[in-house]
Amino acid sequence: MNAIAGPDEQIPLESVLIGNGIFADVKQTTSAYDIPCTNVTGIGPLFNSTVCEKMAASVGRCEYVLEACDKYPDPIICGASLQFCVDKLWMPYFESGLNYYDISKPCVGNLCYPIEDSITTFLRTDAVRTIFGVDKAAPKFQSCSNKVGEVWHASGRYQQRGTDADMFLGILESERLYH
Repeated sequence: MNAIAGPDEQIPLESVLIGNGIFADVKQTTSAYDIPCTNVTGIGPLFNSTVCEKMAASVGRCEYVLEACDKYPDPIICGASLQFCVDKLWMPYFESGLNYYDISKPCVGNLCYPIEDSITTFLRTDAVRTIFGVDKAAPKFQSCSNKVGEVWHASGRYQQRGTDADMFLGILESERLYH
């Protein structure tokens, strides 16, 4: 890529990291209530009381089903726990129009940051794909795949800690997400 980029546009890319910021899934997921519905951040509450009451009523059950997934990493248990918690705790975020990474700002663009749209457009160009040696049959670049996240969680491996790339690639392979 650097062969066609100007000196100020070059990216000294030596490797790629695949990961996410989930390290304490039960606490992080259930904090989806605390952040917009209390003043824990110093800028809330941000959601109206009706939405917050519904979210508050779901926190305990969400914790329970996520802990069940931790204890019994079965695709049916984990898939159901993800769906329940997404519906009850994450959807109000997504529907609010607020940036779910920085709730003090509006959500603008893919993943709430306009630069993501530019990055995606750039990485999807034929010139970039050719320079990186991307197979022509490979799907177009996605900065974040909900499908990969859903499969990861439903597999029961979502809560497993570590850096096992083979485990991640096994999930992708089993779901044919990158073919």
